[in-house]
Amino acid sequence: MNSRYLINLLLVIIVVVLYMFNSQTVPTSDNSYSALTSIARESISRITITRPNNDTILLTKQDNGWQLIQPLTAKANDTRIQLILSLLSTASFAQLTPKDDTELSRFELNDASPSVRLNDQLFQFGATETLSKHRYILYRDTIHLIDDHVTPLLNASASSFIDNRLFALNKTIETLSLPTLDADNRLSKDTITVTQHNGHWQTNEGTLSVDALTGLIQTWQHAYATQVLPLTDKEHATAQHTVEITFKNQAATISLSIVVNENSLSVIDDQSQLKYQFPISMLNQLFAVIDRSQ
Repeated sequence: MNSRYLINLLLVIIVVVLYMFNSQTVPTSDNSYSALTSIARESISRITITRPNNDTILLTKQDNGWQLIQPLTAKANDTRIQLILSLLSTASFAQLTPKDDTELSRFELNDASPSVRLNDQLFQFGATETLSKHRYILYRDTIHLIDDHVTPLLNASASSFIDNRLFALNKTIETLSLPTLDADNRLSKDTITVTQHNGHWQTNEGTLSVDALTGLIQTWQHAYATQVLPLTDKEHATAQHTVEITFKNQAATISLSIVVNENSLSVIDDQSQLKYQFPISMLNQLFAVIDRSQ
């Protein structure tokens, strides 16, 4: 039996399998496919992600936006939330009504399958179709074939659902007290306090221009971490410096701990028990160099 014959036989088998699947589907237009659901994203207020041998993730929509509730408590990452909610309107390329559990298992749809529940609507994720790489998904007792962008999120850690922004968009910095960098680009014991006066930022340190102070405030205001992780007791103990911030219309001052090592800069929020990691290159943008040789 030569190789060309084997290749032709394999192609015939693939065609037969695809025909068997498509023959049981609801007919659709060649250029238009129906959405998986007609549910509006705005109506969803609760997302539950269940994964085999892993923590269940629970997210809820509250007055101040989406929040991660379980297994951690934190502001949720809006980009990831919207990616999950896009499942509602994704195209269903083909549909099949399974006859029994055996047929479900053929598409790797069973109790061990990862799932997403949007309010009370359950979506189970199965295998991928060999040629198109589309995903088999079970929704309302029907198997759908979809272009899947959600499964990678189901396998991600719970901390990846935390918002990477250091401060919420509705918080505006009013005062900022932080350590300065010395001539060797290391955080020193000296500190500066930046406040706003008549619409301009000023500080007790006269060597910094208004533009430099404005840039410093804006960098902190829009700081976006590369990674956010739960804080451990050991990391809290290694905190080396402190940054204090007050926001407009908020009386309380918040304190953030700073840890710097050779490769990274960590900003620790003790209140939320979270560690925001930044590349070490951000050190010169988040802290000012003060020349005291003059």
